[in-house]
Amino acid sequence: MASRTRKTQTAPTDDQITIAILKDRIDALEAENAALREALTLPAAPPAPPAPKNFASRLRDIARTCEQSGGSLRIVDIKAGCPDMDTADVDRYLIALQKAEKIVLYSYTAPWFVTPEVKAAATMVAGEPRHTVYSKSSSWNNL
Repeated sequence: MASRTRKTQTAPTDDQITIAILKDRIDALEAENAALREALTLPAAPPAPPAPKNFASRLRDIARTCEQSGGSLRIVDIKAGCPDMDTADVDRYLIALQKAEKIVLYSYTAPWFVTPEVKAAATMVAGEPRHTVYSKSSSWNNL
């Protein structure tokens, strides 16, 4: 007769149970951590905007868009045509062009021309609002 050996299973020790519980908890925390890391990952940075054109070039483009080759442009249209520029910078450029005698800044005297939009976009010169720009030459191309 062959002798049979019986394998006896021993009950896990307290340390083995604790280790198994800790391993399960570590796995759960790592999965949670991975999910949080994925949720917090920032999207790729948007591409840098193209370099802005010089301001005189923008004025020519805006004049073309407004279908005006000479004459006047409303400052509200100029500021709308430069959405990536701070309005204070637009005001400084307009005042510099006036000082260089390339343009003239005028106010509307008729109150029906001064809508809230036009009033808000006005460039202040010596404390007075200016609403429109005239080219001193016959064309905006000569800025």
